[in-house]
Amino acid sequence: MRELNKVKGVGPKTYEKLKESSIDTIEDLLLYFPKNYKVQEIKSIHMARLNESISLSARILDKPKIFFFRKNLSKMTLNVFSEGQKFKVDIFNRHFLAKVLFKNVDIVVTGKFRKDFRSFLASEIVLKKNYKEGIIPEYKIKDIKDGRIRNIISNIFEQHFYISETLPDAILDKRNIDGIQEVVSYIQSIPDTDWFME
Repeated sequence: MRELNKVKGVGPKTYEKLKESSIDTIEDLLLYFPKNYKVQEIKSIHMARLNESISLSARILDKPKIFFFRKNLSKMTLNVFSEGQKFKVDIFNRHFLAKVLFKNVDIVVTGKFRKDFRSFLASEIVLKKNYKEGIIPEYKIKDIKDGRIRNIISNIFEQHFYISETLPDAILDKRNIDGIQEVVSYIQSIPDTDWFME
């Protein structure tokens, strides 16, 4: 199985978008290395500093409130509780998340406390059960979310797809070089899989 369009998660639209970025095969995708990596880690609220980005675990206290300022601008506000502290979270243009943000749901909010520790401006809100801690690759492929790319690559690895080695074993052994499979699996590190290495 070497056809990219047969990999789980690669529908016709995604396949066409990948081809627009010159990614036609499974090898092309595995050799399309991340542009950047970000570290996702939940920290204690006691480590928070004003105007410094942090990710916190919190529990929603009541139903989110949504405000529309104009057609393309909305603000969602919710009250949360974390390690004995209550604070208000604001996030812009994410009102669609309200359909899963219910009272007593555990979430992870990423953002900054602003003027005090009662007001938090979030850049991201994720259900805690879906939040992955670790080193997260970012691909920045046009019109495709990084999460989708990570899922596709994870599905490829789960199918035990191997990239053909181009260097002779003698050279790999003599120079103590890892094979292309090991190198690619390290670069494409995906949390919560056997391929994730730190």
